[in-house]
Amino acid sequence: MTFLLDANVLIALVDPSHVHHDPASAWLQRDQAGFATCPITQGALVRYLLRQGHDQVRVGSALRRIQALPQHHFWPDDLPFSPKVIERTTGYRQVTDSYLCHLASAHSGTVATYDRGLVALHPAVSVLMPTS
Repeated sequence: MTFLLDANVLIALVDPSHVHHDPASAWLQRDQAGFATCPITQGALVRYLLRQGHDQVRVGSALRRIQALPQHHFWPDDLPFSPKVIERTTGYRQVTDSYLCHLASAHSGTVATYDRGLVALHPAVSVLMPTS
């Protein structure tokens, strides 16, 4: 099974000062199935790194390093918003989460996240990442 990394997991992997950097890195080293990113999660990483004051060259380099990992898969955001995406969405804060879960499901994958709320809302297609 391939894990679609949500933004927080992707950020934790790239940012050595992130509180979950070590557990996320250890998880990635153990994972043999592979992981996926998509334009939504890649865009969130770019936004985060730019907000942290990194220049475009460094941000581009970080993104290329993730994409170059042999276990990386890219999933395009190619699904429409549909009733299936919206049915478990209880508010505006869950729209992206619901879409990511729908995308993962369409690829027979699972969303890997640090967001307990996402896992509670979508337990069949998400997994809570280890924090230690």
